[in-house]
Amino acid sequence: MPPILYSIFGTCVHSSVGTGGLISLLTGEQLAQYGNLEERTHAGAIFTLLVGIVITLMGVFRLAFLVRFLSRPALSGFITASAILIMASQIKPMLGLPKSDTGGIFAIAWSHPRDLQDVRLPTVAMSLCALTYLSVIKKLKSLHWTLRLLGDFKELTLLAFSAIFATRFAADFGISVVGDVPAGLPSSSWPLRTADDLALAQEMLPGATMVALVTFLSSFAGAKKFAMQAGYQVIAINELLALGFANLGGALYGAVPTQIGLSRMGIAYSTGVMSQLGANVWVAVVVALVLKLFSSYLYFVPRCVLNVIILLGAQHLTEFQHMSWLVSLRSTRTRQRTYLVDFSVPQKR
Repeated sequence: MPPILYSIFGTCVHSSVGTGGLISLLTGEQLAQYGNLEERTHAGAIFTLLVGIVITLMGVFRLAFLVRFLSRPALSGFITASAILIMASQIKPMLGLPKSDTGGIFAIAWSHPRDLQDVRLPTVAMSLCALTYLSVIKKLKSLHWTLRLLGDFKELTLLAFSAIFATRFAADFGISVVGDVPAGLPSSSWPLRTADDLALAQEMLPGATMVALVTFLSSFAGAKKFAMQAGYQVIAINELLALGFANLGGALYGAVPTQIGLSRMGIAYSTGVMSQLGANVWVAVVVALVLKLFSSYLYFVPRCVLNVIILLGAQHLTEFQHMSWLVSLRSTRTRQRTYLVDFSVPQKR
């Protein structure tokens, strides 16, 4: 539901709406106090509803002027740092390292180097094969129509080939796969049903306001970055309304707060998506069909292959050349500091 609602009002053709790492982290902090899964799920729906209301009201009262204070160096630094965090988070599962509380790959290498002994070579080999396939097939698609077909749908063909391989060899080599995916679509319901729900909403409102602001600013930063790169304009007030309605609709189905996903937007850009139809509508349709009819076929998709796709998609978000350009201009020390400050913000998260 959120992708379809966003596509009605959104103005960034590369924006793919869904959950994001930063917003998921902030939401998790807000919902950590709620014990069992059922309570946390219901509280999450109320929280998403509040986020949607706040963002929608920001659009109604035309508070989009706040983005005028986001300079190009600020946007570039924030997005580049976010992209680095996304890419770094993919390295650990690409090496086959088990989930642990020791942190990401850099934390392990610095503080727990012995954990690197758990690297699984078959997983590393599959990750390297996936990287090679995605990098090479795009360059070879001009040689033959079959290669062109593979190149145009390189991510889908990679998932299919790797799943076929994993069906036979994943268990033998210890390659982690997606596993069971719940089938069917969630039912809709209004989150605020009782007086206790209203009291809970009042309690969560300050946190929801903070998440709403971060949702819009981080989403608009990514949207504006790709809009400038592709040569078109995004309208801030439309983005506010689109994100607000997307979260309002998602709350009815128990969704967590949604934003414009930076890594998914990078994947959309790298695959040549140039419309809301491809970035959101068809994505929602395909996801719904898969959950309804084909969820069992996702069981053997290797997790490391998904990490490779995300990593390559996120690399399109980096703008190191912008910092190099700023460094070359000796009269722009303030802009350089702005870039570095915004670069450090996601790192501290």
